[in-house]
Amino acid sequence: MKITPKILESIYLTLAKCDPFLKWDLPPSELCRYEIVDDHQVMATYEFDESMAKPHIFSISKARCGHYDTVVRSMAHEMIHCSRHKSGKWTLHDATFKRRKMVVGHSLGFDPLEL
Repeated sequence: MKITPKILESIYLTLAKCDPFLKWDLPPSELCRYEIVDDHQVMATYEFDESMAKPHIFSISKARCGHYDTVVRSMAHEMIHCSRHKSGKWTLHDATFKRRKMVVGHSLGFDPLEL
């Protein structure tokens, strides 16, 4: 699969309309930047940089995500991080993150261990 920023934006918009994401006050897509990287170390990342016009940065690695389902699960994982940006804890995989991961997995039919 050839991943593009437009595909990532479409996946973000789709997931943002699904429970539980629609309850988590995610930023509008206009405030998000979608990047394709070639990183063999990570599948995806979320960063928040308030100094930028589009402060929510979602990066998906084409080296690690070659199939649609992997891209969707990776975006869902990063959206869980994004849902915590206001608390300043968006980098953590703490108990709150793990609870949200379980909720997303059960709601959308993903294996929570793969999120």
